[in-house]
Amino acid sequence: MTPSSGAGGQGLQVDVTLARQVAQRLKQLGDSLIPGAPRPSESPGPEKSIAAIGAMYAASEHFSKQCGSFLQREGATLDSAVQAFESTDQQNAGNIGAAERRGM
Repeated sequence: MTPSSGAGGQGLQVDVTLARQVAQRLKQLGDSLIPGAPRPSESPGPEKSIAAIGAMYAASEHFSKQCGSFLQREGATLDSAVQAFESTDQQNAGNIGAAERRGM
């Protein structure tokens, strides 16, 4: 997004295509961080090692889920912002066109 000056003064230019791509990539990254595979099976070995590996896996899985969920939410928020911008931009274009026709 970059500020610009148009006929009506200060304006805002948004590369909607790029913003949509960023939103989609955020969602995809979020999806990739959320573990889909079941927890690995415990292999034979000392009980403390198995418990430690299990605890580390659980912590890593929790962190990945939190990061993934965050990125998905932010991607959805950006997508909503792009939609709102497009809607406002279309409405403003219609209003400007109507005002120009009245002024003729």
